[in-house]
Amino acid sequence: MRAEALDITIQSRDGAVWLHLAGPFHAEQAPNIREKILSLMQDGNREIIVDLNDVTHVDTGVPSLFLELLNTMRAKDGELRFIFKNDAVTKAFAPYRNLLDIHPDAEELMSGGLLGALRRRTQVLFRRTGIRLSRPVAIFLLVVLCSLFVSLAFIINLQSRRIAEQSREVEELRQWRQSAVAELDKLTSRLKPMEALGLLPDTSELPRIRRQIQALRQKTAAATPRAPATAPLPDTTKPQAPQQPADADSVAPTPPAGG
Repeated sequence: MRAEALDITIQSRDGAVWLHLAGPFHAEQAPNIREKILSLMQDGNREIIVDLNDVTHVDTGVPSLFLELLNTMRAKDGELRFIFKNDAVTKAFAPYRNLLDIHPDAEELMSGGLLGALRRRTQVLFRRTGIRLSRPVAIFLLVVLCSLFVSLAFIINLQSRRIAEQSREVEELRQWRQSAVAELDKLTSRLKPMEALGLLPDTSELPRIRRQIQALRQKTAAATPRAPATAPLPDTTKPQAPQQPADADSVAPTPPAGG
């Protein structure tokens, strides 16, 4: 029988059950801890926090006990978390740090933070898919997701600005159309008295008059005789060569003088 005993304190805080252990944690004390935690689960508690910061010694079989309780808790959609940062517990639980939700103190557990949320999401992913992500890989994936969200927000903002500009242009065109229609109606109302007095030609007859004028021009062009072609005038700028008779017999003799 060991002289030192393990002190156990159970508290209910913020919807969770806090189990504070102090002293050496030997293997023969494991069944007692198992019964206490199982009874807490049967009472409907789905979040149990085990504080091991005041534990001075941990036997080798203690971590396997908490792994078994963790699997039982998660099968009931619960969560078993741990608080410790002392050397004795850290050394004993070192092979299982990636499987347990471990926090250095109560303040960090309550505040959570980005790394805590990232660690919990990583553990959930590992339980569901069997894929284990290291912290650098998880941070890199988080940065990539944040970059995608920022890019998406920028694209949405840019599209919203373009839609707003197009809506403004459409509104300006609509107002211009309304003003143009109003001005046209005003001018039409001013011209109606002049049309009634016969001061303006009937604009509905203008296309027919244009067609008649075009047909008359075509008939006039077809009936006009064309001028005969004239021979080109000789070029007087070049010297003319003397013409030679085509035949000597065809030249009349010159009468002698005095005959």
